[in-house]
Amino acid sequence: MSQNIFDKMKEEHDELEEMIDALATEGKQGDDFEEFKTELKAHLEAEEQSLFKELKKDNKTKELALVAIEEHHIAEEVLSKLDASSNKQGEEFKVQATVLKHLLKKHHEVEETEIIPTAKKFLSKSVVDELSEKFESIEKKIEG
Repeated sequence: MSQNIFDKMKEEHDELEEMIDALATEGKQGDDFEEFKTELKAHLEAEEQSLFKELKKDNKTKELALVAIEEHHIAEEVLSKLDASSNKQGEEFKVQATVLKHLLKKHHEVEETEIIPTAKKFLSKSVVDELSEKFESIEKKIEG
């Protein structure tokens, strides 16, 4: 295993924010949107099926996980609108991409300043190791 789940999440947050920033300013260029869509969906699913699933088990961390999952659903709705947009260079696409950019930035901030520190406090090293492997496995499966 190369990275623990927390480091991997932070690294991917940075990558996803770079990708959506480019889409918001430049529109779709080549396969950029498809790559972003695949990466984002894999990331969201991996978080939900590993870390958030574990955090939902404990009343002290359950609400944090449920709120994060709901924020994922909102991001997925905006992503669907982007995907359905017929003009990926147009103003509507760029505006929706900007909305998604702001949603992700705020969501990542909460994950990195509240969820990850809380998880580090409540989860044992062995559980973190297990979640790290699960996170990576889920992403590989989705990304192909």
